[in-house]
Parts: sequence; structure tokens; C-alpha cells
Amino acid sequence: MQADLQRVRDDLGVDIDDITFLAGMQVWMSLFGTITFLLFGQLNNVITDIDEFFAVVAEALGRQVFDVTGTTGPAADVERG
Repeated sequence: MQADLQRVRDDLGVDIDDITFLAGMQVWMSLFGTITFLLFGQLNNVITDIDEFFAVVAEALGRQVFDVTGTTGPAADVERG
């Protein structure tokens, strides 16, 4: 797995640790899945406020990345109130 991550980092020209990189990939895949579900009607008759749903999902995913990386930022500020 580390060799694959290093290859992608090299291709992208980024220097980021494995945990942060994997957290970013998780968020990207989750957002892609959420958008796909919304576009293809998988949440029809389930979620009525699509905009609010997407905002909540995006914020939750952001908090996961901040928690995983130990970074402080907007998501941490929201949680502290």
C-alpha cells in the first residue's frame, strides 16, 4: 500500500503523510458517492432537503479528516462552538 501511495504522491508532486493522504482519499470517495446518489435519485423519497443533507455530509467528512490528522481548523472551531 505504501508503494502505491508514494507513486500517487510522486505523480501529483505532493508531500503528505500516509494517514492524511488516506483520509483525503476517503473524503473524496465519500463525496463522490454522495453526489452520485443524489444525481441518480437514490435518496428520492428518503431525504427531502437535499442541500441540507449534502452540507451535513460534507461537514461530517471534514470533521473526520481534521480528527484523523490532528489538524485544527474550521471544523474544529465549529465543534468547540
